[in-house]
Amino acid sequence: MNGKDAAQKFREMADRIERNAEEFAGGFLLIPPDVEGMPGEPVDGLLVTTKPAIASFWAAAQGQVDLAVATLQDGTRQAGRR
Repeated sequence: MNGKDAAQKFREMADRIERNAEEFAGGFLLIPPDVEGMPGEPVDGLLVTTKPAIASFWAAAQGQVDLAVATLQDGTRQAGRR
């Protein structure tokens, strides 16, 4: 992902936060680098609730990151089989 596309992802997250400003309880956007021909897919999340819980926020973030890593590892394994 080039810098211009990455900046657009941050603008989109800012728009989501603004649309949910009253119940905004946390957000994250991670954009990994493109390495070895494997494009890094952005990982994002927005917690919207009137009763935020920090543990819920970090669990959601970790879950998204874990899924992205597992997907990347699976793609790497499959590329090695070819």
